[in-house]
Amino acid sequence: MLKGFSKYRLVYSHLWQTYGRHWQVQVSFAMRIISRLCYLVGMPVALSLIITDLSKGQFGKAEQAVLLFASFSLFIGILSPLTKYVGMLGENKAYRVITGNYFSRLVSADLDYFNSNLAGYLTTATRRTWTAARYWCAPCATAT
Repeated sequence: MLKGFSKYRLVYSHLWQTYGRHWQVQVSFAMRIISRLCYLVGMPVALSLIITDLSKGQFGKAEQAVLLFASFSLFIGILSPLTKYVGMLGENKAYRVITGNYFSRLVSADLDYFNSNLAGYLTTATRRTWTAARYWCAPCATAT
């Protein structure tokens, strides 16, 4: 069962090494953790305070707990889109570098294959044939 996790470790370590180098991605990751803590810890605690204070008949404390719940909710509502925006800024910087590297590797691999295999020769020969045919048939096409 634990052998399958090594694949995930490789994938996520690669993602962290490529995207995690930028400070915006690291900050957005920390912001996401803070947001989840507020959602999974802060809001349930505030909700339990509301229920407890209402059951005791302490309406003043219950109002404060409602304000605490609303402030957690507002904080999460502001932090979530801000987290996505900050993370996107960091990812765009990574994409700029990664895309250039990937495209240069792809083109060099295609050129190596094109130059060293028969398919490259056949493609070049076909292209030359079509170019010659268009050149020789061009006077015929303009005459009609």
